[in-house]
Amino acid sequence: MWAVDPPMYTAVQTARACSQGVRDSHLKEAVLAAISNFSTNSEIYQADATASDLHRTSPGRYPVPGLSADQMHWIYRNRLAGARSSGRKIYDQLMSAAPHGLCVYCRYGQAVTLDHFLPKATFAALSIEPWNLIPSCQQCNHRLGDSWNVDADAEMLHPYFMPDLGRWLRAEVERTTPVVVTFSVDPAPMLDPRLARRIDNQFESLGLAELYSVVSSQELSSLERRLPSIFNNEVQVRAHLLEIAATALALDPNDRRGVMYEALGRDEWYCACEFVRAA
Repeated sequence: MWAVDPPMYTAVQTARACSQGVRDSHLKEAVLAAISNFSTNSEIYQADATASDLHRTSPGRYPVPGLSADQMHWIYRNRLAGARSSGRKIYDQLMSAAPHGLCVYCRYGQAVTLDHFLPKATFAALSIEPWNLIPSCQQCNHRLGDSWNVDADAEMLHPYFMPDLGRWLRAEVERTTPVVVTFSVDPAPMLDPRLARRIDNQFESLGLAELYSVVSSQELSSLERRLPSIFNNEVQVRAHLLEIAATALALDPNDRRGVMYEALGRDEWYCACEFVRAA
């Protein structure tokens, strides 16, 4: 649920690049003959994504005459994603758009692959459509699989067409031993209700609550050892935690670490280092 810079290459440029080096003359001719289709399909896709209407679409909306699903999948694997393929520079450019090299969906895992926003198993014609290719981690890519939801409330938020969602991520401190921080979705009241439902659905579909809680545990363990030895009182602890939170949230209002530090800094029990006595 984070925005990413849009593709630098067009569908036509991508298709032409993928056609280079194809030894099968009939396949190469079919790709070049479908150039106008790739261009039109891209325009339709972008219009539907802008209107958040991809849940209404269907494979027949993106025709590529003369090219089968298997051929489109082959072109993606061998002429775009292949390490030495003619389209690899476009693949690498799409990957490089990932902020800090992190997955656009979870902002935790390393972006190591391109996810087909509309799955290529169903939308083979969009296999090499740049606007349909999202830099992601293996875990998110695997969780999404070939799923495609026709429910408007469950449509995934598209990273290339991301509206301003404001602050939507929240965290709470569980006063346990060891301390646990839980994460949840809490959009601003003025956010469009459908967008709020989409955020909640995507958060659940990607398993972000569990992921964020687990990956925060190591940092929490370190804090529990350091805070009592560095600071003398609750005020100092709170100031330290909220300063870290403010720095992170100034760059991204939904930064996982920023949200966690904010929750810690607002919790009186935690700032008083009561977790030491509870241990």
